[in-house]
Amino acid sequence: MISKPGDLTPSQEPSGFEVKHRHLEQTPLFSSEDLIIPASVRSIKKSISAVHSIPTSKIGSPLNTRRLFDACILAAQIDFKSRRDITIEKITKERVSPQFEIQIKDLANLAGIPGKNYQRIYDDLDSLYELSMKWNVIGDDDEVIWEKKSHFLSSLGIGKGSKRGVVQFSIDPEVLSIILEPKTWASLSLQVLHSLRSAAAYALYQNTFRYINTHQKVTASLSTATWIQLMLGPSRFVKTDPKTKETKIDYKEFKRSYLVPAIAEINSCPALQYTIELKERKAGNRVSQLQFQFVQKVQESLDLPVTWGDETIKILKDQIGLLDQEISDLSQGFSFEEIIETLSRLQVQESKIRASGGHISSKKSYFKGILQNITALRENKMSEQQLSDAVASREAEEAAERRKDKQLTAFGDHQVKVLSKQFFAMPTEERDHWTKAFEKSSMGRMNGTLMFLKRGWSPENTVLLKVFLSWILKEAPELEHTLLPYPQDRTIEDWALWSLENAQ
Repeated sequence: MISKPGDLTPSQEPSGFEVKHRHLEQTPLFSSEDLIIPASVRSIKKSISAVHSIPTSKIGSPLNTRRLFDACILAAQIDFKSRRDITIEKITKERVSPQFEIQIKDLANLAGIPGKNYQRIYDDLDSLYELSMKWNVIGDDDEVIWEKKSHFLSSLGIGKGSKRGVVQFSIDPEVLSIILEPKTWASLSLQVLHSLRSAAAYALYQNTFRYINTHQKVTASLSTATWIQLMLGPSRFVKTDPKTKETKIDYKEFKRSYLVPAIAEINSCPALQYTIELKERKAGNRVSQLQFQFVQKVQESLDLPVTWGDETIKILKDQIGLLDQEISDLSQGFSFEEIIETLSRLQVQESKIRASGGHISSKKSYFKGILQNITALRENKMSEQQLSDAVASREAEEAAERRKDKQLTAFGDHQVKVLSKQFFAMPTEERDHWTKAFEKSSMGRMNGTLMFLKRGWSPENTVLLKVFLSWILKEAPELEHTLLPYPQDRTIEDWALWSLENAQ
């Protein structure tokens, strides 16, 4: 059943349901000129890296409401795969939304809510229907490119009589077009979601592990206020003066009471092969932004997805060239069905390319290219030539990324070489002043730094000098120009030009 939001009248309400329906004459979530929809529908002006949702009011039962939020999304994704009567293009262009129907016990299972107190679930669904949310859309450059408000559910029906035990709901069309796109709304592990016991840890996992398959294994760097709102919604830790509009953030208490325990809970989860490490970015003495780095767990044997089967794992490793860690990472972002479909399409493409006298230069890149475009392929939105072009583009991007990493490494080595020469040419008294200031700093007291401090300050201790350089750039800018005297020593752009001129 497909219905246009706002068109239902009481006489049209589905039989056997007590229905709430929101009249959607609201401003669209995104402006019509730059409507952000999946790339499988049409070209977009700005690509989406991730989408975060933030409650704009306090939630009655934070953990259960968050669980039901994810369960409704999962139910919609599962149902949508089996439909032939509606496409993402129809949803976005005509602002229509299908009605999704599910047994309350199945919704509870998807949400990982134990027991049979379904009235509590109905109450939490009602809170979810009333809840207004702020949606932050993050671009590829980790900047927030949209910040809009919208309700998540546009209608909610509770079954009565013969329909008792059934829930019917629809989702705002523009929100739905986003969550149906796996590249922007990554699927998360139900095993992990069900194991987390605090609302803060649950929300932190939701908003960090969407970035697990990024090249740098790092989340977007967002303001402390945004991360607090992502984890807690409105709270006492972020307060805005209505007169001055000045925002005050109690980050220290938030970190102690919620952030550190949430990180510990996530990092102790055995189903995850990564821990998350907090990165704090400062503006002066104040922590202004937070970012999370994924750190691979040290394990005797890596847990590969057992449900994929040994034969599939062998193909991925021996024929495609994927490493164990890459397979493990894929298992946290893609379904087995998508992996099998990708392998089948790769086999067909390889045969056609070979028949035309060509060859696939990198099966791994081609496999990943098909996997990333699987939604477009399934909907026949992408031709074989477009697929080849997309894969070639991906290979070029990866090559560019490798060149960039190589250049950054070379520039870093250059900086350390120059710093070492200038630093050890300093008068002993002045050099001792700076080494003691560094050793007393938080960066100097880290366990990883102490190990290299024991080796002493010398030109050969390059790891310590790299950490020292990071400290200088953040905490002692007055020393930067002394130790890095020329433009090519301070910026990678000037260094690249300088290197080019010296090579000629």
